[in-house]
Order: sequence, then structure tokens, then C-alpha cells
Amino acid sequence: MIYAEETFIFEKRRKMKKVNKFRLSFYLSLIIVITSSFPFILKSHNYPGLISEWVQLDSLPYTQEFHVTLGWQKHDTNYIITAGGRVNNITSVEVLMYNTNSNQYRFLNPLPIPLERAGGFILEDSIYIIGGSTNSGNNFSNQVFKLDLTSTAPWILKNNFPINIGEITNSTTALNDEFAYVAGGSNGTSALNNVFIYNAMIDSWFTASPLPGSGKYGGGLAAINDSTLLFVGGRNSSTVFSQTYKGEINNSNPTVIDWTTGPQYPSGEIYYPGSWGSKDGYAYFTGGSSSVIDDIESFRASNKTYRYNSSTGTFDTLSDKPTPVSHTQIFGFDSNPSPPPMIYKVYAPGGNSNGNAQRVHELLIVTDTSVSNIKLVSGTFPKEYILYQSYPNPFNPSTKIKYDLPKKGKVKLIIYDLLGREIKRLIKNELMPAGRHTEEFTGQHLASGVYFYRLEVDDGKEYLMTKKMVYVK
Repeated sequence: MIYAEETFIFEKRRKMKKVNKFRLSFYLSLIIVITSSFPFILKSHNYPGLISEWVQLDSLPYTQEFHVTLGWQKHDTNYIITAGGRVNNITSVEVLMYNTNSNQYRFLNPLPIPLERAGGFILEDSIYIIGGSTNSGNNFSNQVFKLDLTSTAPWILKNNFPINIGEITNSTTALNDEFAYVAGGSNGTSALNNVFIYNAMIDSWFTASPLPGSGKYGGGLAAINDSTLLFVGGRNSSTVFSQTYKGEINNSNPTVIDWTTGPQYPSGEIYYPGSWGSKDGYAYFTGGSSSVIDDIESFRASNKTYRYNSSTGTFDTLSDKPTPVSHTQIFGFDSNPSPPPMIYKVYAPGGNSNGNAQRVHELLIVTDTSVSNIKLVSGTFPKEYILYQSYPNPFNPSTKIKYDLPKKGKVKLIIYDLLGREIKRLIKNELMPAGRHTEEFTGQHLASGVYFYRLEVDDGKEYLMTKKMVYVK
């Protein structure tokens, strides 16, 4: 499909995240032991089967606040990346990567300029950093920098953000590997209610439906799934808000968002909360500040932690964070062991605790015994069989193939060359559940050219669907 700015009609593409395997028996035993020994464990009072715990990790090499925090998954390893912010009280260029398997830190290519209160997201293995200030003032930039995490190349400039923007560390989120949203923020003089969407395929920004009401910065934005956003709290020069807004994204035009009023945030007025959406119907929030006195921040950092549950439209209470923090961001990963429970790991590096910048790095582990080991990206069952166009297309060396099943059935997903010869079976006549599924195909061993992928489904009736893709070396 050709993407044009004039039409801005998009086929919605969704991303099913790779899962990080856990030894289930070990985790259940660990939870039982820790729950009996430490105070930061809580079995949710309003959602049966939900258990949460905070764990202390090795400290950051420096104090860090007002920084971007991102998560990246590659080769079955999860990484937490922090970029810029105030490092040891000075606006920084440092970019730090934490390997969650080895528990080790290493530095990546530094930012081209020092930045704090910027926004950021990851699309297709690349970091994007937007706006921010080069110091503690409010002279914000509209520059966008990109770093390819799969190479050693330096940061490069991308198309500018539409306006000068800052205070968007907590209100920037990737929707999938193609789109990302920025909501609210500040232009240096006023709080904004603007919402912008970035299309990575054409490196362009577009204006989306604005947030309801007055301008807000420091609000928490999270993707509940690949069709729904949640915006929490925020502030302007004199007021901190507790209202939440749920945004349903139009399927054919993602600039159109239907914003509706959601529940009040459980702890009341909040800004700079850490926020992360797991994209399977949940979003996590922790920390933040709660008050403004004469337009001066009172660093009344919170330790309250919640999970927004889209199935109930309410917040589930999780255990309090050991270190109350504000001016930071969080990111998480989910695991889908078989059999359940579902396990989520949410990382919270740095931040400011009541006026003091922190080196602390804490991990929230949430175990949900009520969640099935089958997840739907959209949160609803598809209504028909659909085989989507692979993305990217053309591709080199890999592409993702997505398909919808309205009910369970035996599935074959086969790659053919232009002569009809079978190249590879991605799925070999396996019983698959209803929902949206994603498979990845790598063509490093292939010659450049046209290939076909065919989906065969047997649910009592037979369905055949074929699409074309192009491999370019």
C-alpha cells in the first residue's frame, strides 16, 4: 500500500510482542516466599488473583530524572534504555542500556545534544527522541533524533516535530512498529491539548484529535491495545488534574480519536506519573507528583501504583513502590507461560523523590492468575478471516505476517516463490485459537524477488488466502 499525506488512510497494523519465557514453578515459589517476608507485596483488594511485588535492582551509575525510559526486545532479551534527562543534576547526553537478563548496564551512542523533558519511543528497533530542552529552562526544541539500535551508526535527524515541545516524557507512546502518539505537553509558555501522530514509514507528523478540555503537560499516556489510548492526569500553571481520558482510534484513519471521560485517578491529582501500556488490555501507572503551590512544584512524590483494567474500566490497586518518585518514566514486558498465570515485569529507573534525584532502579512484578495464556492484541475477537499485507513490504531481511481468526482452527502458513515452489512453512497445520496472530519471516537465504504467503484454515470449512511480498537485498 502506498501511504500519501493527502489521504492519510492507513491500514491498521498491530504488533504482538515477543514473549519472555519464565520458569513458572520457580516464580510461584519465589512469590510465596517474598510475599511472606516483605511489606511491598499486595494481593489486590478489588481484583481476585492479582499479586504484585517490588524488587530492588542494581542502582543506576548516576542520579537521573526528567529522562526518557524505553524498552526494547531483541533475540529473546529485554533491555531498558534511559536517554538524556538530568544526570547528577546536569542536563545530559547520556544513553544507558540495561540488560534485564545479565543485570548489567552499558552506554550507547550519546545524544547529539543534551536534552531533558523530551519524549521518546521505539519503532522497528530504532529510538526516536522528540523535543525537550538543553537545560532546565523552557526553551523547547522541535528536533527529532533517531538511533538504530541494531548498528553502531550515530544519531540522525528526522523530520521536525510540528511545534516546539517539551514536558512530554510521560505522554509519548508507540502504538505499534509504525505509529506513535504524543499528547499534551508544553510549548514553553502554555500547556497544550494537542495530539500528534508519527508515521515512521513516511517520516511525517500529523495532527490528531486533541485531548478534551484545557491544555495539560506531564500527563501519563499509555496504549491499552493497538486501538485504544489512556491519558491520565497532567497539569497547567496552576492546576493538577485527576481526570482520565480514553481514546478510541479510528480503524481507517488513526488521526481520528474518539476521546471519552474515564474514571478519576485513584490517588487523586497527579502529574509526571510513570506510565506503560502492556497492549493486552492493561496499563500501569506509578509515582508522580500531586500538588502545585504558586506555580512552584512541590516535590510531593507518590509511591502509589495502579493497573488500569480495560475489561472493568477501573483501576486495580497494586503494591506501593518502595521509593516514591516523580519526573521519571517506566517501561515493562509481559510473559505468556503455559499454563498461566500471566507475569508482567515493569521497570522504574531513577526519578526524583521529594526534591532529591535518585539512582534507584526498582522492578515491579505483577502476577495475574486470572489471565488466560491466550492474548488478543485488540482485546476483542475478530469477526472474519483476514490475511494482512506483510510489513514491511518490500522487506530486508525480515517481515511480519498478521492474520485474524474469528474462531479456532487448524492453520497452515506457507511461503512460496514465484514458480509456486514451497519455501518455508511458518505454521505446520497447528490448532490456533481465535484472535489476531503474528508470524515473522526472515529471507536472508533468498534471492531478491517476488514471493507469496498463503494462509490455510480448516475450522470445519476450508479458507484459503494468498498475498504477495517483495524481498529486496
